[in-house]
Amino acid sequence: MEWTDKYTYVIANTIVMARCAIKLAESRRVYLWLHESIDTYIGYEYWYDEIENGIKNERLIICAVSDVARKNFQSIFHIEKEIEILPYGIEDRYSGNDPYAKDEIMTIIVVANHAILKGVDVLFDAFDFISDEMIKQCRFLFVGKTYGSKYGKLIRECIDGNSNCEYLGELSREKLLEVYSKTDLVIIPSRRDSLPLVAAEAMMLKRPCIISDAIGTVSYMKHKYNGLIFRNENSKELAERICWCVGHREELKTIAENARKTYETYFTMGKFGDRVMRVIQSLM
Repeated sequence: MEWTDKYTYVIANTIVMARCAIKLAESRRVYLWLHESIDTYIGYEYWYDEIENGIKNERLIICAVSDVARKNFQSIFHIEKEIEILPYGIEDRYSGNDPYAKDEIMTIIVVANHAILKGVDVLFDAFDFISDEMIKQCRFLFVGKTYGSKYGKLIRECIDGNSNCEYLGELSREKLLEVYSKTDLVIIPSRRDSLPLVAAEAMMLKRPCIISDAIGTVSYMKHKYNGLIFRNENSKELAERICWCVGHREELKTIAENARKTYETYFTMGKFGDRVMRVIQSLM
């Protein structure tokens, strides 16, 4: 850790770096930035006492990417310490391409690895509550890493078994942006997620989004204003949201416009830069 001696301040990213941050904070001010879902803390039990004692150091400042990430941390480490919210920023790649469901078939995308916490199975359960006539008006694209686990195989079987579903695999960011340009609606059915990048990208690209109320993005979203929200794991409610979007395409335009405004208010690199400068000033 000697190479860090020449630096006055340190920003440590994610709970994985907590022990390093604690050690560095013995001699200088350190900012620890949390992003994790509660699942990430599993397996770190051996270091819980060490971390809890170390984070009491006043030189260690803690922030979280969302209220969900903050609560996850506080559910493990019960100390009286203020944890600020520091959302990330993403580069603006909006090109003015707004499909807005102009075609008869609405193209819907799910960008998620095939892991239980991402809740892709919740979407497939929702299909049972959507009429055949309505489901025929939807085309579902799936992007993300698949696995050979029981759950991963289940999701692939569901995708391959539905004629209106297509698995595109893992894509580079550039390829994903190309797919977004042909997409009308984004669905994030996650059971747990601190502040999914997919939601911020959807808002940046002026794409309406349906999200679970278990993810950090819900703090920035108002139902039917800049997105749609359904109760976590409630497949019937998710089905209702999908059907509403198919039947209210004009209203979806306004939601997409407001989603873009939300990105401009909270998630641009400029806004993030301002927040980082405040972080640096707090370290001083």
